[in-house]
Amino acid sequence: MSDRDSGNKETRPFTLNSTSDLKLKLRITARADLRYVVLAWYLYEVGSTTSFKTGSINEELGAVEFYLTAIPAGNWYISVLAANCNWRLIHAGRL
Repeated sequence: MSDRDSGNKETRPFTLNSTSDLKLKLRITARADLRYVVLAWYLYEVGSTTSFKTGSINEELGAVEFYLTAIPAGNWYISVLAANCNWRLIHAGRL
């Protein structure tokens, strides 16, 4: 899966057929002074209003990796909230 934007966005849902460990890799480029760059991501199961896993960065650029362990089988999506940066989801897949 890959996606990109310069603000808030939800990815298309993806399916896990069994409990899995995932790697989430993001590339961030600043659009303002680095001290104002913020990005947070949330992993949701489709139909749920409570996030299952979360992560964030502040005042960083470049490629950032997050490891998500023991994600149960189901349909999932990633919600990204970003300010003052362009972001690209390079990889969200099994380890």
